[in-house]
Amino acid sequence: MARSLRYSLGWTVLLYICLTEASALPSQSAREDQAPRLVARQRSSNTPTPPTSSSKVLRTQLVNPAGVIAVLLIIGGDIVQKACAQLVSGLRFPYGRQANDHKDRKYFSFTPVAFSFGWVAYAFSALMAAFGDGSLMPQADTHCLVLTIGGQWKNNESWIISRLVRDLELQYKSQDPGGLRIKFLRSCEGSAKPNRDRIWWLFSFVFAAQFGLAIPPLFIHGRDNRNWTIILITAIGTGLALVAACMPQWGEEKYNGRRIRKKTTFVLTRGNGHTHAFVINVDAGHDFKNLDDMATTRTIDSSLTRVFTVILAVLWIFLLLTVAGLEEDSWFLLGVGLIGMAHNVIVAGWPRESHSHGLPIEVDPRFDVVDRRSVFKALFDVEFSRKEGVGEALLGVFLPKGLRPEQEDTWKAEKTRRRPPAPPPAPPIAPPSASPPALSTASPTAPPAAPSAASSTSSPPAPAPAPPPAPPSASPPAPSTVPPTAPPAASSTAPPPAPPPAPPPAVRQRPLLQQPTAEQSSGEQSASEPRAPERDTAEGVRDGSDNA
Repeated sequence: MARSLRYSLGWTVLLYICLTEASALPSQSAREDQAPRLVARQRSSNTPTPPTSSSKVLRTQLVNPAGVIAVLLIIGGDIVQKACAQLVSGLRFPYGRQANDHKDRKYFSFTPVAFSFGWVAYAFSALMAAFGDGSLMPQADTHCLVLTIGGQWKNNESWIISRLVRDLELQYKSQDPGGLRIKFLRSCEGSAKPNRDRIWWLFSFVFAAQFGLAIPPLFIHGRDNRNWTIILITAIGTGLALVAACMPQWGEEKYNGRRIRKKTTFVLTRGNGHTHAFVINVDAGHDFKNLDDMATTRTIDSSLTRVFTVILAVLWIFLLLTVAGLEEDSWFLLGVGLIGMAHNVIVAGWPRESHSHGLPIEVDPRFDVVDRRSVFKALFDVEFSRKEGVGEALLGVFLPKGLRPEQEDTWKAEKTRRRPPAPPPAPPIAPPSASPPALSTASPTAPPAAPSAASSTSSPPAPAPAPPPAPPSASPPAPSTVPPTAPPAASSTAPPPAPPPAPPPAVRQRPLLQQPTAEQSSGEQSASEPRAPERDTAEGVRDGSDNA
């Protein structure tokens, strides 16, 4: 307790000394002169003062309009915000570990926006957004739809897409206010890298004009009485404006979305009742931004943005107090603010090309423009004469209640006529022909060896003459274990084979050369049991010749 009292007493003494040295507290001499001052003030209060004329007030305000400038600094914040959104990402300086990856690069951007009226109001609106929804970009000022062919459609929330639709409508104006005009475009390389056009370079002339107007107060009062206030306010205001517009979140929020790596078709239109619809064919190799992703705004939580906005809001307040305390040469500062305001108004509303917006597209020469008085005819031509799928996707947008019966019949008939014919059915595959039971090649009793003489005599003869088979031996040969197609090779040192047996008498050979009829063959088959399997004629002859 005693320690805290000592600390409090010490801080009180220190504060008293500081205030005394700064002449914030009245000294002894000041107290002695206080009584005469009170008496003089009382006498002056008793004396009636003449009313100030309106002409004198007007003359004073016209000579030094410092109060008007202070008021102008707090209006027009939305114009400043749109000017920053137009010019951001023109000149970029990457930073951080992701600087070498051009797909997810973070960067500071030099945004050439001028110091003007409205910056104090924008500083506090940006401060509120940084601690609120975290959005720096303005809201979309043109309502439009983003359709993905084969996918879905969305209400656009992106400011840059809404400006693209507005500028495309101004670029491709239709002579007929009614009907529907469908324009086909295609993507180009350089997405999310806006070109520096004349609007971007206009800042250099505005910068020179503002500082040229702020220099005369240095010389009009002589060498000994130079007024540095105007040029200092101009320099500080320009620096704060450039710092506020270079925050990395501007570029991240403006082109927030994935990139497309396959062929996709988008449609941008303001919807039913409007004249234009823009079909954008995106190629896979252009690395174009996904418009379906960009159509939905996403919150970006950035601590760097919060720090920047707090510091900038404090500095803008100090600049506003400095402007309110001006006593001379206020007209020069008013001229500086008017030049900057004119620049920001032009930048915020001037139409730009798609390359300057950072979404480069050009006319697609493969498809002609469809411009018809009837919405149904326009969609019909697009679907069946230009690009299939586009007209059907736009039916629900421009004809929300559906087609009339005759229109629906026409649509279905044309779709059926253009449908490719179905391929003819494949011929049925014939089942494999089953061999007759009499010509079966499998036998339960005979081994898979070369057929004997008995089986050779029972098989039907071949149509072509063949040499007579060898006569059967007296005793049936034993079944050989060697396959009939691979006889054992004779050794070079083995003795010569034995001579074949003598042929049987001709009487026994004669039945082999006869050609029995079908009845005789069937009778012989039924009389002889068991029998070897029968084969077809040519096969039986070949087997008999092999055995011989």
